[in-house]
Amino acid sequence: MRSQSTEGARSAFADLLSSQAALPRVQVYTGPGASHSWIWLAQALEGLGCLGVRFCDHQDLLVAERPDVLVISGGDAFRMAEALGGAGLRRISEFVEGGGTYLGICAGAYLGLASGTSPLPSLRFCRSPITNFSENGAPLPIDARKYAVRCGERDVFQPLRGPMRIEVAGQIVVAPLFGGPCWRGPGDAEGIGRYLGWEDGARVLVPEPWAREVTWNKVAVLQKTIGKGRAVLLGPHFEHPDHPAAHAILAAFVLEARRSKFIPEAYQTSNRDVIGVRRALSEARVAYRGLEGAQWRIGNKVWEHERIGYFINAMWERVDSLDAQGNAFVPPEGTEDELRSVVRMVRAVRRGLHLEQDTTSELEQLVEALSSVSASYFNSYFEWRLASGKKAVRWA
Repeated sequence: MRSQSTEGARSAFADLLSSQAALPRVQVYTGPGASHSWIWLAQALEGLGCLGVRFCDHQDLLVAERPDVLVISGGDAFRMAEALGGAGLRRISEFVEGGGTYLGICAGAYLGLASGTSPLPSLRFCRSPITNFSENGAPLPIDARKYAVRCGERDVFQPLRGPMRIEVAGQIVVAPLFGGPCWRGPGDAEGIGRYLGWEDGARVLVPEPWAREVTWNKVAVLQKTIGKGRAVLLGPHFEHPDHPAAHAILAAFVLEARRSKFIPEAYQTSNRDVIGVRRALSEARVAYRGLEGAQWRIGNKVWEHERIGYFINAMWERVDSLDAQGNAFVPPEGTEDELRSVVRMVRAVRRGLHLEQDTTSELEQLVEALSSVSASYFNSYFEWRLASGKKAVRWA
């Protein structure tokens, strides 16, 4: 892995785009089990200028198009594996063996691990032991139990939540750890990053000596050659919006991937009005704030109300985007109706909370609807952004 600055990464992507050189194609998983962190990833890739991105659910992943890089970020690895099923996991394995790059972040990293004790169906790319397993039935503090996931006879727990100092390829950056793996050693892979310690603002969930034992100087990043491709597993969230300097780590892995040729294609413009979409997003922003303080557990993932806001605010921030020629971004047809359905779902959850009802199933439907409309929205937005500098592309 070549170390470079975030500015250098932006320049590299800009040079590829302006020169019509081969551009890295990226697919990002947004299906069941994915958390709001794919929104962070979308924002990071956009900021870097990596615009050849498609956001796909479990049904579309690696089906219609073959990317150069596949990214599966945070969430619930068990639910991801269930949604992808044996066929989806095989598609990913064949993609990597054929020359693709797999980037697994947090839950996506767990999905890439092989384990003799975990019941999680996985890609089994790397056999590398983790340290954040509770040993011999050791009791976890209440805060740690909140985020722990039962895995066989033990719990995978989070020693802390928040910023960590991490050394990757000789470069020290800060990025948050939110439940991603801490590896005892590289196992049959190569360890190219390690945790150095936590920063101010990190919330330590277990006694500090235990947290140090689990994290300090433990492996944070793995990579391994698989057939003609490679798997890269990342414990921390290098894509987090509060740590832009860490985005260069993500960019380096994308830029080092194989790049496929693309064929210029005319971008289809539209004269549709966005007033209705803007109003629906504004209503959604007001509505989700009424969920403040609430939290739910969907499968193995804890959801706080703020995570709903990541989807809504990311769309809101882009609804009035203009390119250099003053051409407006127009969201896909049907977006307004989908967003109004989201608003109704948020209000229904809020009513249920007021009546002290269990709203877990309603929240689960809301998350799926939000992820679906956001993925469609960002697919159109990235296509529009790409066309702002050059013609849109389709890949051969």
